Amino acid sequence: MSNRLVRVAELLQREVSTQLRARWGQQAARITLTDTVVAPDLAQARIRYAVVGGPEHEAEAAKLLASVRGELRALVGKAVTLKRTPELRFVLDESAEKGMRIRKLLDDLDGGKPHLG
Repeated sequence: MSNRLVRVAELLQREVSTQLRARWGQQAARITLTDTVVAPDLAQARIRYAVVGGPEHEAEAAKLLASVRGELRALVGKAVTLKRTPELRFVLDESAEKGMRIRKLLDDLDGGKPHLG
């Protein structure tokens, strides 16, 4: 990914996070934006997010993000100067959960001794 796309992705992630906290603070409190990838033509931005809590909180977060996606795009468009504001697509980031499962499997293989680090 080019430096420009990386900078745009970081800008979008920061602004989406700011707008989520400002407009939907309590509802979005469990959501953490983990990564953003922008298409080369800036038509779409895929934003990965993680949620603190179980599957019920993940479902609530997905519902919230789906319902505010258009308004969030408009708010971001007003706040940042881009030729085109990308369509926002939110994807649940399951990497932390997968990491915990792998750590548990390793602990089980090692006789229950927890790994540090």
